[in-house]
Amino acid sequence: EPRRGGAPPPLRPSAGTVVNATAMDQGAYASLSVEEEDADSKLPTWHFRWMGRILVLRLPCRVVYIGPHWYCCIIMFAFILGVGYFFVSNITDLLQRSVGVVATVSSTWTFWKCALANPGVVERSSPIAVA
Repeated sequence: EPRRGGAPPPLRPSAGTVVNATAMDQGAYASLSVEEEDADSKLPTWHFRWMGRILVLRLPCRVVYIGPHWYCCIIMFAFILGVGYFFVSNITDLLQRSVGVVATVSSTWTFWKCALANPGVVERSSPIAVA
């Protein structure tokens, strides 16, 4: 029956409608593919590819993702080093200085590990024919 006002069809089937749940699930989740991450790990060392505006670069140790706002990572890195240097340079106690160095190094390590990690962009896989 025609709908008034161009209203979209309901998202859920009406009562009494027989729906093939398997076909519906495949259509809904067809673009969510776990195998896509393997495509980046198969990239040859020192080669890259573009995933939209994100550069995917394969290094000898891992795959890194450099996003469109990479310059913000440089600014944040400068802040981490600046605060760490300011703290360490104004402390005379060896224990506190050592803790400051460890905190700065661990913050830097964690920041770069997070900044260069897979951002979780889900790529569309090949379409599945739904009957």
